[in-house]
Amino acid sequence: MAAAAEALNKGDYARVQRLCRQVLDDGKGVGSGGSGGSNGIYGSVGNEGNDRNRDKADAWFFLSIAAAAARRPSEALRLIDRALLIAQTNHSPLEGESEAQGRSPPRLRWGDRPAEYLSQKARYHIMLNQRDAAVAAANEAWALKPTRPLLLDTLGVVYSKAGLMMKAQQAFTDAVAAAPDNPQFLFNLASVEQFLGHEEAARLAYEKAVDLRPGFARAWWALSELEKNRFDADRLQSLQRLLGDGAASDAA
Repeated sequence: MAAAAEALNKGDYARVQRLCRQVLDDGKGVGSGGSGGSNGIYGSVGNEGNDRNRDKADAWFFLSIAAAAARRPSEALRLIDRALLIAQTNHSPLEGESEAQGRSPPRLRWGDRPAEYLSQKARYHIMLNQRDAAVAAANEAWALKPTRPLLLDTLGVVYSKAGLMMKAQQAFTDAVAAAPDNPQFLFNLASVEQFLGHEEAARLAYEKAVDLRPGFARAWWALSELEKNRFDADRLQSLQRLLGDGAASDAA
């Protein structure tokens, strides 16, 4: 699946579909043993190239992303559910736990991948304006304690669009902690901080975003609006002080 991950990172969705269908049709991984563009947006399936179930789950996962990119979120949901079905039937119990103890949701194997499936499912529900289902999927993903920065950022986007700004702030904060030099993650965090009224935190995040990407127009605009609002607030306070001083003089 390394070749499919590489194609996905490049936005070559036609190749993604061709490679994934090959995996699903013949049951064999395509380029499973490679690095899969580990520095890209979507990592490879790692070094477990012999795990055909994982290859198949990733194939459905990548196909769902291609469908969502084509603005077909309903189809994307059906596809990601296929990936989740494979993942959920191949989970391993936590170290030190027996299966009899149970877990809701179960701790799934394959690192962050099942949480990625769930985060994308949440995103597809948001695309369909299905808020409650989106939040439920996002919460399942969060319960798995994900660490991949893009995954965390995706959860932040879902939570912010669902109006859960405190949860969005935590997800974006964790994404920035994991990838401090990503200007988009910084911008997303700054936007939520600004919404919550944390103007200084927002300003610092916007400033770092534009330092990292000088041509980041949206961040420059947001920063200028933030500075304008602060300037207007300072002017209003000065005016109020002047009015107060004038009233005191008249009374004297």
